[in-house]
Amino acid sequence: MMITGCFIGLTSIFYYGAMQYLPASLAIILMFQFVWIGILLEWIFSKIKPAPVTVLSIVLILIGVFFASNILNGSIQGLPFKGFLFGILSAFTYAGFIFFSGKVAINVDPWTRTSLMATGSTILVLALFMRDIPSVLPLETNLLTTAVGVSLFGAVLPPLFFAVGAPQVSGGIANILTSIELPVAILSASLILSETITPIQWLGTAIILAAIALNELGSTFFRVRKHING
Repeated sequence: MMITGCFIGLTSIFYYGAMQYLPASLAIILMFQFVWIGILLEWIFSKIKPAPVTVLSIVLILIGVFFASNILNGSIQGLPFKGFLFGILSAFTYAGFIFFSGKVAINVDPWTRTSLMATGSTILVLALFMRDIPSVLPLETNLLTTAVGVSLFGAVLPPLFFAVGAPQVSGGIANILTSIELPVAILSASLILSETITPIQWLGTAIILAAIALNELGSTFFRVRKHING
């Protein structure tokens, strides 16, 4: 469970690294590639071959990314490659977290699981950034307030709520609910960070969300239909 938590620590490192070089709206879109990466992990490690509807969903996700990244307006030209690399790495580590969190100690109490995952994540982050800690000491009030907010809403509450809520619904519904993070993050980037979100980007976001819903609900629909016809 602590090793699984390390994936969340890596996701935070890569995602915040991406935001140093990219707009927040683009960074979250790159991280959201965890959807098709997770499908790929299931295929490789669990030998679950993606259904035709899943392949269609992946294609739609890639089309959505094309529009959401605002390539048509040339807005990504000149942005550092390092930012895109960090963004994609955050997608891989987040996909790893979701994949392994569904396989490891699933019957353990959610509070215990979350605590151990957060501990593993903390140990990893401290090990990687230990020598940088003296440079931020003593902690200023603004930095401390930001750190508490980011850690609470970014590393503590999400895994806890996910651990508590995911077993209460089907896996497909859980993934669809998780996908709501995308429009919320982009809307927050627009309202809080004053980033300009074009209609084309909103179209791309809508396509990504529709693709996720199609993959989860479509697969269930075809399984039920096959069972009825059988």
